Amino acid sequence: FPWGGTFTAGGSAEPDPTRVNFGMIVGTTTPAGKYSPTWDSPYGVSDMAGNVWEWTSTPNPERDNFFFVAGGNWDAAEKGTCGLAKYSFYPQNAYPGVGFRCCADVK
Repeated sequence: FPWGGTFTAGGSAEPDPTRVNFGMIVGTTTPAGKYSPTWDSPYGVSDMAGNVWEWTSTPNPERDNFFFVAGGNWDAAEKGTCGLAKYSFYPQNAYPGVGFRCCADVK
């Protein structure tokens, strides 16, 4: 998980409503930064789990024209927020739980 730890049933690192938006707990997306800075990654990046899955540039080799998404979303189960979860979608379609992250390489 972005805040550290791995998914183990009953473990202290598991997603919960104080850390991340998942499992229809809120019922929709939450504002960016809602769980920051307490549950940011060690690198200071916020909102890396839950809320919306984020598109990656990695194609799914098992499905033509599908790309992986990461981070889980507001209606996914808690396991879906783990960085190891693998889901892919067809990018020409709209999905209410999939978005993107704007970022820049600042030197």
